[in-house]
Amino acid sequence: MSVRVLLASFAFVVLYALAVWIGGSIAVNRGWQQAREGIEIRVWSNGLHVDFVLPIATRHVDWRAFAPLQNPSGPNEWQGYINLGWGDHDFYVLTPTEADFSYAVAGKAIFWPTAAVMHLKYLPWMPEPGERCVKLVLNDEEYQRLVTYVQRSFALQDGRPKRIAGACYGTDDAFFEAVGSYHLFSTCNNWANAALKTAGVRTALWAPLEYAVFRHLENR
Repeated sequence: MSVRVLLASFAFVVLYALAVWIGGSIAVNRGWQQAREGIEIRVWSNGLHVDFVLPIATRHVDWRAFAPLQNPSGPNEWQGYINLGWGDHDFYVLTPTEADFSYAVAGKAIFWPTAAVMHLKYLPWMPEPGERCVKLVLNDEEYQRLVTYVQRSFALQDGRPKRIAGACYGTDDAFFEAVGSYHLFSTCNNWANAALKTAGVRTALWAPLEYAVFRHLENR
């Protein structure tokens, strides 16, 4: 490898790190405050993906009807919440937990634009607030904007989300084709951050990494 290539690679890493730091440091929607009463959600990370945990049904949307599982009338009916996230197809499908992490899959996702997916999982509970989980209370308008952003992230066919056959972790989740592609400048964290910005929540200007998403959020 030539010296020029090494220098160019080093410069790129430095500039990207600088952009991450600057984008993560600058807050948008600075005046936002949580609603005293409203719809409670979670911004949640499993260490790999920043997702949202939302009520499974409100007057804004019933997720069971919008993007049903293969067997929506089965044992999932009683579960009251849904975990939703956007990400790289291979990385999302093949790495359900940190223990499944693969540098090869992660490298491909980061350095080469790849197909994106939406992941949907039913939950019987909301995760407790903590280091990787922030409780937010949104008013009606804010929640509607968040829901609309998430819905528009699904690729549609004949007006319905396109489910990916055979792609799931278990019986209570599913993967759907998504709008956009995953790469170094468009990550699952960027997606979650952009959703929060659209809703009007105080968050980072740009957040390709997990820490930047949570940096401006507070549990109340």
